[in-house]
Amino acid sequence: MNFAQIVLVTLLSEVVSAHFRVPFPGERNATNWDTQTESPCGGDNKAVLPRYEWNPNGSPIEINYHHTFGVGAMYFCGSGNCTTGSDFNELIYEPIDQQKGNFCLPSVEIPSKYNKINQTGVIQIIYAANSKDGKGYEYMYNCVDVIVSENGPIFNGQCSNSTQGSFDEGVVELEKVATKQLDSFSVLTYLDAHKGSASAIGSKSATTTSSMDMDMGGMDMSGMDMGGMTISTTSSSLSSMDMDNTISSTSNNGTITSISKISSAGANLLTLSFSNLILIALSLL
Repeated sequence: MNFAQIVLVTLLSEVVSAHFRVPFPGERNATNWDTQTESPCGGDNKAVLPRYEWNPNGSPIEINYHHTFGVGAMYFCGSGNCTTGSDFNELIYEPIDQQKGNFCLPSVEIPSKYNKINQTGVIQIIYAANSKDGKGYEYMYNCVDVIVSENGPIFNGQCSNSTQGSFDEGVVELEKVATKQLDSFSVLTYLDAHKGSASAIGSKSATTTSSMDMDMGGMDMSGMDMGGMTISTTSSSLSSMDMDNTISSTSNNGTITSISKISSAGANLLTLSFSNLILIALSLL
């Protein structure tokens, strides 16, 4: 694949990837971009085998969230068909306010009444983001099919953080009282406070003034006709890929704490207009 094709693939993937993924341990369908807004499992409502083994003491989950701001929560279904939203009636991780990036939960436990060896169930992850028209919220869903097993992984560096999260106290208190799912709330104050911000990476394609950062370190750009455009580079900038070995934990008082280790290697980031990048790529084909 030549440079132009790489650029086009990268740009197009940015447009369609405005949702979230579950890199660890994985998810039912890692390509459900078009159906991820369908409850309860992003368009895939049947269990996928083999199930992921889940340690009774808790296993890690990593979420790669693609929107600028969001509120996320996790639920569990341990009985029935787990095919409707109401089946996921066990809250296993309280709602958090989060920004774009990787979010690592080192130890997520199954509810105690289901936390028995060979018990099967489904972890549901819901995220809410501001809709592109700014008039409401967009809800996104992914599910992880699990079986409780002593062979299930415990945290050993399987995931890391490039973003921080904090418990959404208002939503948490309401959920504890009414046991409501995230997608049933009519007001999410964290998202309302950021309605003026771009809600997703995909929205960048709607304006020619939007920009994106691409790690071009070591790439030979000589001989390319840039059509008189101005290229600006920033040294020693960090992209999300420059962050590693970050461990997140939750203290007894409900506050998320983290220990971060950020690599010191600087990268040259090439910042160009989104539309201009597409024109460059097309001219090189």
